Amino acid sequence: MGGKGRNKGDWSDEVDYSGFSAFAEGKVGKHWRIIGRYDLFDPNVELDDDGYSRIIAGAGYDFRGHNILLLDYDVVAYESSDIEDDTRVQLTMQVKF
Repeated sequence: MGGKGRNKGDWSDEVDYSGFSAFAEGKVGKHWRIIGRYDLFDPNVELDDDGYSRIIAGAGYDFRGHNILLLDYDVVAYESSDIEDDTRVQLTMQVKF
């Protein structure tokens, strides 16, 4: 997938970009869920080494209605060797009222 965008909001800097994202979520038993996401994005197809890929994988526990506690592992890998890859583990709680 691709398109045109203005990364800085300036009308004069329109660039072609490409990328896609895929997401999946599944229930495992009554209270557990697993999630996965993959992104591949190139913010300017005319430049080399400016793209990145991202992988997120996690498990969640549903409690008391529609509240969720989610633990995920998130990795962003940059094409450029000048930018260090970003890896993190996150614990998130979604509360619905």
